[in-house]
Amino acid sequence: MELVTKISGITLRNPFMNASGVLSQTVSLLKRLQEAEVGAVVTKSITYEERKGYENPTFIKINCGYLNAMGLPNPGFREFLKELSLCRDEFKVPIIVSIAPSEPKQAREMATTFKNIASAIEINLSCPHSEKLGLEVFNDAKLTESIVKNVKDGFDKPVFCKLPPYRNEVLGIIDSLDNCDAFVVSNTIRAMKIDIKAKKPVLSNKFGGLSGKALHPISLALVFELYEKTKKPIIGVGGVESWEDAVEFFLAGASAVQVGSVLEKKGITIFKELVEGLEKYLKEERISLEELIGLAHDS
Repeated sequence: MELVTKISGITLRNPFMNASGVLSQTVSLLKRLQEAEVGAVVTKSITYEERKGYENPTFIKINCGYLNAMGLPNPGFREFLKELSLCRDEFKVPIIVSIAPSEPKQAREMATTFKNIASAIEINLSCPHSEKLGLEVFNDAKLTESIVKNVKDGFDKPVFCKLPPYRNEVLGIIDSLDNCDAFVVSNTIRAMKIDIKAKKPVLSNKFGGLSGKALHPISLALVFELYEKTKKPIIGVGGVESWEDAVEFFLAGASAVQVGSVLEKKGITIFKELVEGLEKYLKEERISLEELIGLAHDS
C-alpha cells in the first residue's frame, strides 16, 4: 500500500518518525535513524545556550513505562547548527529541528538560523521538567503566542507545536496558535518515583516526564478531541509500541506518528515493523492511509 504522506506540505515516504530526544542527540544518531524506515528525523530539543542537563539518575524504567528528567542537555543552537550543516546533504529524508526557546527574540533568531537546514521546526512547548522552558513557557499564553509568531516570522517553512498532554490547558490556548502549521500531541506527563528504602525521589530532579505505554491512551484521547476542533494536521506521539498502537492514532485523526520510548526496547527495527504492519492492515481492510485518518469519528 502507498504510505507516502504530507504534513503541511512536507512529503514523507511513510508517516513514521522518531520523537525528539530519542536517538537524536547527535548527527550520527540521526544518520542511524535515516537508515531505518523513517519518514523524517526529529532532532533533540535545542536551546539558545548550551545546557549540561541534570545529574544522574535522569532515566529510570518503572512498571507502567519510563521516567526521564534529562534537563534538555545540548550544545546550544550555534554549535548544533555547525555539526548539522556539515552533514546536511547526507540526509535524504526531511529534518525536523526541535527548538526550546524561552523568549520571542531567541525564538526568531534560532528559527532564522535553521531555515536553510530544516524542513520544519518543532517548538517544544511542553517539556515538564526544565525551568523557564517547555511547559513553563506554555503556561504563559501570551508568551507562547509571541514565541510561535516569531518562529513563523523567521522561518518560511512549516512550524509544528509540541503540546503537553493536559486537556484543559491545550484546549484553552489552541485558538491562539494560528501561526502554527501542525500540532505534535503529546509530550510526556509530569510524574515521579520515590525510593521507599532511601525515602526520597529517585530522579535527581525529583520530577520527570512519564513516557511509554501508560501515556498512549492519554495522548490518544487528546488527538481525538483536537481533530474535531482544528483543521491543522496532527502528529500523534505517546506510548506507541506496535503498529496497532499507531493505527489507533491514525483512526483518532493523526496524519503521522512519532515513536520514542519503544526505541529503548526494540531499537530502530521498530520502524520496519510499523511500516510492514500498517501496509498489511491497509491491504486487509482495503483502505488507504488517507481514508484511515480520522475514521473513528465516523463510527
